[in-house]
Amino acid sequence: MSKTLIAYFSRADENYFGGAMRYVKVGNTEIVCGIIEKLTGADHFKIEMKNPYSPVYMTCIDEAKRDLRSGARPELVSLPESLAGYDTVILAYPNYWGTMPMAVVTFLEAFDFSGKTILPLCTNEGSGMGSSERDINKYAPRRGTEKGSFDHGQSGGEFRRSREEMARGERLDLRAEDRMKRIRTKLVCFMTALCLLFCLASCGKGIEPEQTAEEHVSNEAAPSADHTAEQEDDSAGEGKSLVVYFSRTGEQYTVGVIDKGNTAIVAEMIADETGADLFELVPADDHYPMTYAELTDVAKQEQNEGARPEYAGEVPDLSAYDTVFIGAPVWWGDWPMILYTFFENNADALSGKTLVPFSTHEGSGLSGFDKKLGVACLDAEIGKGLAVRGNDCQNRQDSVREDVAEWLGNLGIEGNGSPNAMLFRSFSRLQNPAPASCHPVTFML
Repeated sequence: MSKTLIAYFSRADENYFGGAMRYVKVGNTEIVCGIIEKLTGADHFKIEMKNPYSPVYMTCIDEAKRDLRSGARPELVSLPESLAGYDTVILAYPNYWGTMPMAVVTFLEAFDFSGKTILPLCTNEGSGMGSSERDINKYAPRRGTEKGSFDHGQSGGEFRRSREEMARGERLDLRAEDRMKRIRTKLVCFMTALCLLFCLASCGKGIEPEQTAEEHVSNEAAPSADHTAEQEDDSAGEGKSLVVYFSRTGEQYTVGVIDKGNTAIVAEMIADETGADLFELVPADDHYPMTYAELTDVAKQEQNEGARPEYAGEVPDLSAYDTVFIGAPVWWGDWPMILYTFFENNADALSGKTLVPFSTHEGSGLSGFDKKLGVACLDAEIGKGLAVRGNDCQNRQDSVREDVAEWLGNLGIEGNGSPNAMLFRSFSRLQNPAPASCHPVTFML
């Protein structure tokens, strides 16, 4: 029978979660590992530094950044004598600056992981796994990692693999045979859905058998006589897109001092690909520091206070646009507060439009931009967002441009910036279908 070890790094004292600084007696990662231990019966080992980081959160993150940049290997209080008795190691840690704490690297480099499975688990406040999975492969190269799950830090969070699933007997048993069974099940479900798609799409009266899915969508979106007035009302903004963005220059994390902001680079790429107009949110009173550490302090203060910084200039007439791309860097797991000023000032004008978020980051991903945008603009339709690393914006722009073009293609955004009917119109047509005994149906699988 295979044995599992839970090796984890966790920090108590002052922590940031739930949008505020809080003092905790038990770290978030340790809480999650305690749940896993109870459900699986696995052994556990806590990775502890001989000289731990400061109990003060802001000091701690500065110390962690120093260790990351210097490639430090903090000395540990102790190490297991051997990992020979374990087939699987659940490696758990908080997200520190887009990856795992360097103390975890000390642990990884102390052992030979040949033939073992490493399951990474990361607690965070919006940063996701960051680059930690890739880094685990680098520091423990003898063995690749399984695709990791991740957990948000608040109160131990809602573990990706729910307690109920594990209690029903999964027990984190991710051996190759079980993984293949799951893959086969998913394939069967996918093929069933695909067959259903073709069956429903071909049952409409008067539809030629060779008619393509794309033609089905065109038919669905075609205006009928009953909808002429509605189409005329929407015609003012038909096919036009706007890119609204907030971007910063100066010192930025991992890229140094930059003359052009990461988000500005992506915004211009979107405009180039779609023909969209551009509008930059420039602070009316630009109080943001040019040094990174000071900037993060100001951003945190604004978030804690729920500030609404004003922006300069007038927003273009939003009635002229169907689709609005909205982009910004991730600041403390959220939109910068100036974006909420924009959302609230233009709530009525954004109603009924398609809003598509994009972010620049160094491990935080999209950070829930899409969900938060949906909450701020309840009557808008939210498209699938794009997250781009700031380092790539500065140093791998050809690759970023390809990613932007692929993302727009998947959204169905045409060259003139108008959304393809399959993504943005099919749902409303399914809710209000044209009267027929059996009408074409568009599925988004």
